[in-house]
Amino acid sequence: MSDSPPLKSFSLTGNSGSAMTVEQLEKHLKTLAKLEETVAPVISCYLTVSDAAAEHHFILEDRLCSLRSTFSGKQRQAFQQAAGKIREFMRAGVATQTHGVAVFSRGGDCPFFLPLQFQVPLPNTITADFTPKIYSLVELRDTYDRYVILLMKQGIGAIIMIDLGAPTEQIWTTRDEHRQQADGQLIRQLERLISHGKYDHLMLVGDLPTITNARAALPPHLASKVVDVIAACPTDPVPDVIHATLRPFLKHRDFDSEVVTRTLVNKIATQGSAVTGTCSSFRAVKGGRAELLVLLESYDPGLGWECRDCGRIETNVLCPEFCPKCRSTSLRLFETREELVRLATRIHCQVEVVKESEFLWALGGVGCMVRLLSPANSVSRAA
Repeated sequence: MSDSPPLKSFSLTGNSGSAMTVEQLEKHLKTLAKLEETVAPVISCYLTVSDAAAEHHFILEDRLCSLRSTFSGKQRQAFQQAAGKIREFMRAGVATQTHGVAVFSRGGDCPFFLPLQFQVPLPNTITADFTPKIYSLVELRDTYDRYVILLMKQGIGAIIMIDLGAPTEQIWTTRDEHRQQADGQLIRQLERLISHGKYDHLMLVGDLPTITNARAALPPHLASKVVDVIAACPTDPVPDVIHATLRPFLKHRDFDSEVVTRTLVNKIATQGSAVTGTCSSFRAVKGGRAELLVLLESYDPGLGWECRDCGRIETNVLCPEFCPKCRSTSLRLFETREELVRLATRIHCQVEVVKESEFLWALGGVGCMVRLLSPANSVSRAA
């Protein structure tokens, strides 16, 4: 019979304002991406929540007032209904641990309301359009992603799972009388967790002698997942430990993005299984051939339009009075970046946001890795 102390697991998800997992966010993204248009506008409200409630209240009211003036009649009435739901949520629904909110609200005959809370800040942007603006959520998911912390300190050991910058689950054990058995048990649990493929990055935290020994005891396939080793004092509170891991993880995510960009460029040059530029990327996503959409953080090509009758789509051109193909006047304007990530989300295409890349900038700021690319389109220049 083993003398190893029992592992104690604590889930930190599921309640209002609690940490959100990547899977939960992806589910919400799909809901938003598939939301059908109506004549009523959707308010997409992103706010950083600070201790000074008056600050984000002022930003909210100032922007809602400006947006309200752009609608009239029944659309204004629907806008007011949607804005009222947001005000109510911001007044009474925000949890104490929340640092950023994304609220999507629509009034009218087909009302919709989705408030999301995060423990990391979000940009202060509030818009009203006929589809939800999801780019900031996609960027959040790509930036913060998820990782695992192996915490080893005097007397305790823990596995802490981090999703979107916040702990979602913790597994704890004591390391007193049966330290060797406890450490082995914790590493086996970590191995099972990572072998499932859910987590691909590992941070080691603790007093240096202990964590150095723990790293040496890791199997090679676990050691290859280590992003960084961070020293922590026995008295450091767990929230401080988690916060200390965030910056090096985000730096590593930037490196991951560089690798993805180089892979994209290599596929264009050697295999022909990628396209670049706005028009080619849009066609790949719209046609369902895109497997990975890669775009610069600064990528913003402006507006595009789509004919509701024949489906023709154009980007980087002014919207005409009627469709050149079918002569229809039923045209829909859209922000190209938003439409790209919305369509990518609908077809389960992964999105990678790159902070800086001279290669990607030279190729138009956006590209796609695609499947079943025809030889005629194997190399595409930036639009």
